Amino acid sequence: MSNWDSGTLRVQTTPGTAGTIVVRGGYHGRYVPTGHLLYVHAGTLYGVRFDLERLAATSAPVALIDHIAATHLSGNAQYSVGANGTLAYIPGNPASLDARIYWMTARGETSALKTTPGAWGNPRFSPDGKRIALQVAYGSHDQIAIYDTESDRLTQLTSDPANHSNPIWTQDGRRIVYASDAAAGAQSISWQPADGSGKAERLITIPGRIVTSDVHSSGRFILYGEGNRLWVLPLEGSAEKGWTAGKPRAISDGKPFDGSGALSPDGRLVAYMSMVSGSFDIYVKPVEGTGVPWRVSAGGAAHPVWSKTAKEILFTTEDQIVTVPYQFDGRVFKSGTPRPWSSARYITAGPTRKFDLHPDGKRIVVASPDTAGVTAHDTVVFVINFFDELERLLPAGR
Repeated sequence: MSNWDSGTLRVQTTPGTAGTIVVRGGYHGRYVPTGHLLYVHAGTLYGVRFDLERLAATSAPVALIDHIAATHLSGNAQYSVGANGTLAYIPGNPASLDARIYWMTARGETSALKTTPGAWGNPRFSPDGKRIALQVAYGSHDQIAIYDTESDRLTQLTSDPANHSNPIWTQDGRRIVYASDAAAGAQSISWQPADGSGKAERLITIPGRIVTSDVHSSGRFILYGEGNRLWVLPLEGSAEKGWTAGKPRAISDGKPFDGSGALSPDGRLVAYMSMVSGSFDIYVKPVEGTGVPWRVSAGGAAHPVWSKTAKEILFTTEDQIVTVPYQFDGRVFKSGTPRPWSSARYITAGPTRKFDLHPDGKRIVVASPDTAGVTAHDTVVFVINFFDELERLLPAGR
């Protein structure tokens, strides 16, 4: 979703169901014991009366506080309500995740690649390193676009009124695979020619949310995340005769969450994010077979990327891109000590990955490495007796 201001708040009583919409046009919903539901829209905190028995809003929304620091592109808002009725929030304007695209080297050198800002994410280099597939916000929808690094040309690949995300390249560089919500009530894995010469082809439709992650080095299956688990989707056929999707197979147990996977260059290993330690960290396991995954990071990490020129895995922490050396003899995986890949900062802005490693292994593309999408917030406001104010503005029976 490009903008969570157009999101919905739902109440769900049975796992696996779509739930019931209770508020349209908002995010970061919180129920408080006075019988009110709070949420944010366009940087303003709103409240409605909410009936727990009927599971329904029973009043019109009322604006409570303006200028709440929030990021409408990731659905986060900086407020919290204590059990004693005190509201704490950080004042500010909704943050934009528009950013330029920069080259960054391991020595910390940066240079502009695409200087026109845009709400882009999930960059992926083509196998030859000359093009970058991007997830770009066009209006109210995320679309797939291809950026040619040599001609400085950005070409929109998808254009239908749906959200398309997480583009990845096939091994021959001819197609882009991506997740789409164009299917009514479900999501799909689709692909289409990267040069725009053909229409999208839907490979599989799944009820849950899909994150397309990688294509195997053999070109024979797609790695994706769905339902807190990692899956592989086999591709059967050939380029000459055409391809069809086989039956998906889970390669992780999803306890409590596995996602954002990446396949090693030789196709034998998968690196992925997992919350088994209580925070997101990077783990590695064989694509085939079972066994205890090997932990690569500690203390929080995301978005693993394998180097194609060295035995290294890159991933992000809160403010840096980190690299870890590894060895794998076909049975045992051993990782070394994590260290910063570059002295330059990496600013995490929203839920999408904002970097990718060039196939030459010497440089990456990143969002603007200075203050992209980030505003300094050094003030916290406390509102005492906030529950009393809620009752005054939204009394029972209104």
